[in-house]
Amino acid sequence: MVFHITEAQSNQYAMYYALFSQLVRLDLNDESLQTIIGDAAESWEISPDATVITFKLRPGITWHDGTAFTAADVAYTATWASQNRAGFIGFPPSWWAIKGTDEAQKACDEAGGATAQADPAKCGGLAANLLPGIKIIDDLTIEFTLAAPNALFVRNLADAPSSILPKHLLEGQVLDQIAKGDFKNEKPIGTGPFKMNRIVPGQFVEMDAYDGYFKGRPILDKLFYKEVTPEQAFAQLETGELDIFLNAGAAAIDRLSAMSNINVQQISSPGIYSIGFTAETPEERAKYGAKPNMAPGYGFWIKELRQALYYGIDRRGINDAIYGGRNKILWLPPGIQNYNFSGMNEYPYDVAKAKELIEAAKAKGLDTSKPIKVLANVDLVDTGRIAPIVVEQIEALGLTVDLKAIDGATWEPIVTDESQRDTWDLGFGAGGSEGLHASRSEIYYLCDQPLFSTGYYNCELRQLFKDALTKGDPAEQAAVYEKIAKILNEEVPQLYLWQNTGIHGVNKRVQGVKVPSFERYVGMNVETWSVTQ
Repeated sequence: MVFHITEAQSNQYAMYYALFSQLVRLDLNDESLQTIIGDAAESWEISPDATVITFKLRPGITWHDGTAFTAADVAYTATWASQNRAGFIGFPPSWWAIKGTDEAQKACDEAGGATAQADPAKCGGLAANLLPGIKIIDDLTIEFTLAAPNALFVRNLADAPSSILPKHLLEGQVLDQIAKGDFKNEKPIGTGPFKMNRIVPGQFVEMDAYDGYFKGRPILDKLFYKEVTPEQAFAQLETGELDIFLNAGAAAIDRLSAMSNINVQQISSPGIYSIGFTAETPEERAKYGAKPNMAPGYGFWIKELRQALYYGIDRRGINDAIYGGRNKILWLPPGIQNYNFSGMNEYPYDVAKAKELIEAAKAKGLDTSKPIKVLANVDLVDTGRIAPIVVEQIEALGLTVDLKAIDGATWEPIVTDESQRDTWDLGFGAGGSEGLHASRSEIYYLCDQPLFSTGYYNCELRQLFKDALTKGDPAEQAAVYEKIAKILNEEVPQLYLWQNTGIHGVNKRVQGVKVPSFERYVGMNVETWSVTQ
């Protein structure tokens, strides 16, 4: 039996869940995604002050090469991940909450960081240099002491970035070695239900069922993870070359419904569609810019300009025209907006107000004589349709725009290369899980860090996000998130347009696949999937 899977943005969570184990996973039968179940761990205990968590591991787990899985693998993974933070993009692994992680990262950075010349003693996850918050009690028991109480530590261990890696294969290797080595690029070894067969870069990954999987051999013999564009996915879904198309976009529901071989699954997603700026001030660019004397770009560090675009872009009208109004309109990150705090500005479409704010921005030094350089990845679902509308509405405010519409392969090296930060001013993006919890937005707003994502720096905001997770009382936690909401609502560091409605296509021959609201979790029960002939 052969199974094909794709996701419009080439997200690899599903592949990680097939290849690797985490300490815990989520029960996908709980649509709220709040029920935690054991994976490599069979049980855990949390101390009364919520700072010490002890995990008992399942006996009999083996790596795909037959080596026994032990607590030493977990300790290695947590230590290496803390030392090599540059190896993680997006939402961080739970390991970073363990006592000593900040010091471990600093020591590794000072010892060479991600480079091949880095010191393995400081960057290689060695057993002799474990985090002080890690204690291996025996082969099947491990204890973590956190730097502070963290309400989501166990929950977030279910995320793919917290997948456990093999100590016996990787210990002593620094980030650059692993990134260029066989483990990452040819044959990763995990403890998950499937083992790697082959990787064809840019095309597909082929995995075979692992007979020794600790939950029992998966039903499928093979699993294919394919990297295709949305348009290719539609075509292959129709011909039967593809079995699952995740996150096709709310505008695709009619097209998918017309396919007789496809079941359409529609569910409110925690994902968002947004517009981000290169919002660093000239001073911040001079301090943090990877490129010497980086040009300051357009004036999006001026708050009034960011607010003007929120008023000047008719996100409700775009949602109605393209999606039939299916998406939920946002004015905050969804995990925070779900609290329904009073007094928030919903930024209704108001061209006159937008023009008034642009004049205020000019008084603060905004130079409108040059165009806003807009970067649009047309492989991002529906961006090819949305971007021209947004550009037209921005230009209606009296501003000029230079739109560069490019494919994903061209887009990615531009936005991930900090030396090209001055080649674009505004871009379109999608986030997968900000609706799962208010804390999920933290990574976009940094303090005293190199340029990243929105480029918005606010140390007070960053500290509030950290403080919220130390609160065990939901009312106290909500009070902190209300402070965060007020800052984000006023500062508008990025424009949250809407919360996506997840539209997914699943071939009728596939059994056991119910796509969760956060579609990246779909592979958590992949061993139970089957196909009919």
